[in-house]
Amino acid sequence: MGSYYDTVIPLEVDKERVKIFTLKSSKKKVWYVKILRREGKGYFQKSLKTDSVQIAKDKATALYMDVWNTESKGLEYTDSNFSSTFIEFLDNAGMSKHRHTRAKGVYKRYFGPFFGQTPVNQIDAKMFNDYLRWRVEYWEREEAKGSIKSENEQGVPVYHYAKIPAEGTLKSERQILKQFMYYCAENRYVDRVPHLKVNLGMVRGVKFRSERQKSKALSPQMERKIELYLRKFCLTNGQKDKNWIRCFGRARLYYFIYLCRHTLMRPSTEATGLRWSDCRIEKSRKHDDLELGLIHVRESKTGKPRYCVLPYGQVHLLTKWRKMSVDFGFGKPDDYVFPTWEGKRCEAHIMGRLLRDKLIKEGLHRDEEGKVITLYSIARHTGITRRIEFSDWDVGQVASAAGTSVVQISQFYYEAFVNQNPDRWALTFKKGKPKLEDKRKQKLKDEISQWENILDGFNED
Repeated sequence: MGSYYDTVIPLEVDKERVKIFTLKSSKKKVWYVKILRREGKGYFQKSLKTDSVQIAKDKATALYMDVWNTESKGLEYTDSNFSSTFIEFLDNAGMSKHRHTRAKGVYKRYFGPFFGQTPVNQIDAKMFNDYLRWRVEYWEREEAKGSIKSENEQGVPVYHYAKIPAEGTLKSERQILKQFMYYCAENRYVDRVPHLKVNLGMVRGVKFRSERQKSKALSPQMERKIELYLRKFCLTNGQKDKNWIRCFGRARLYYFIYLCRHTLMRPSTEATGLRWSDCRIEKSRKHDDLELGLIHVRESKTGKPRYCVLPYGQVHLLTKWRKMSVDFGFGKPDDYVFPTWEGKRCEAHIMGRLLRDKLIKEGLHRDEEGKVITLYSIARHTGITRRIEFSDWDVGQVASAAGTSVVQISQFYYEAFVNQNPDRWALTFKKGKPKLEDKRKQKLKDEISQWENILDGFNED
């Protein structure tokens, strides 16, 4: 070996392939190991981090056996740790922009702190189960340590988190880890992909929410407060800013929310993929003095394009936004309806983040029940709920307009249908008329009068 080595000791396990050594240049005589790779393809070398020759021999022997075992399977040995390999995976896995953002966020918050420097070839089903147990208690620990408050004070606000994660969230993280392990196998960092349990309920100590929590519609009072604030922030005062990019971004936010709100488009790719050529205005076939605003949604979540129609009184949202877009240098037929300042497609999360930050600043980010208000709850859930409450549409018509199934609408918006027409639910006779005798009706009126007197007594107290 070279002249910069001090002491060199071949190991009995394989004197030709594995040696430990110290360096002349090092004051601390820490031992290193050097292992010749199979077929003479270079060396694997690393510090053993000890000055004890016996400990160094034991560590080097164990490492050599690991190398030998890996090579016997036709793989190239590497001691790649999780963190460095996952960063490599993010750069080279060819994920979509949305999935890349999701995977990066999961790594930063959960995978990195848990797996850290663990060699990827040591990740197995047991370690994944340990991760799940650690993961489901993550936010309780962070709250107890005061970490969330600390992050907020450092200007890195933590907005949305669930103390008990949803089953879908954990399965999403499992899928990211599985994709990462397949990447490791393809690059010969591991010899096989470990089996990670799909039925998370079978993992001892893992608790999660089975049902997805769906955002609710805003109350009319909260909806009005938010709309007044957004109109002021985005349109009135927002257009006085001398920076045109900020002015454009604020106006775009307002029209994005309320065009989705009134057409029942999803505030996601359904809306961000729109071009002006997808929008048109035509005369009403039923009302001579009214116009219709039609929007062709090509990137529907269901995969089937559909048309969305603006209510008569909201067509101005389309005309005003087109005029503003032209003033900002956009608005051509092939331009996106909601572009970036560079004319590219604007992602919904960019507008969602601006909305979130401004609502928090104004104290409007939670509803009366303390639940977080999101872009989706304003633009989607409130839109569908109001359409049910103020129209006479049946469940099929609402489902078609919203681009979803009758089952989904029936399951999540049944309260709105009750509020739309309570009599429909009280009537249990085929002929559409309740069968109550006059004597029974009078008795009910007397009892209701007593009910109201009781309530008045409470108010006086």
